[in-house]
Amino acid sequence: MTHRIRVGVVGLGRMGMLHLRNVRFVDGVSVEAVADRSRKELAKASSLGAKNLFSDFKDVIDHSSLDAVIIALPHFLHEEAAVLWAESGLHIFVEKPLGRTVKECQRIIEAAHENGVKLQF
Repeated sequence: MTHRIRVGVVGLGRMGMLHLRNVRFVDGVSVEAVADRSRKELAKASSLGAKNLFSDFKDVIDHSSLDAVIIALPHFLHEEAAVLWAESGLHIFVEKPLGRTVKECQRIIEAAHENGVKLQF
């Protein structure tokens, strides 16, 4: 029996929705949680099969069955979200840009390294 990789998608704008749509076709991967402030975008995600819907991206952290998270939030939230999930032990994919400044990027990379999580961007 193979292990399914359980992911969350936070930020359901154009890129977040694209990631949500695409990841549904990757063998061995399931979308377990999504977050966005827009009820309209959450409804779209629900119609695509997303079951656990959150209006605050921080609430996804409590969805303990996740292995990884795809961050497609507005750029000013990348650092906060990536560090939060790194500290929770979840692997992270951050939609570009990784951060707004070199300092933000360094903090995200350090958090991933310190917590032994994989980071892609």
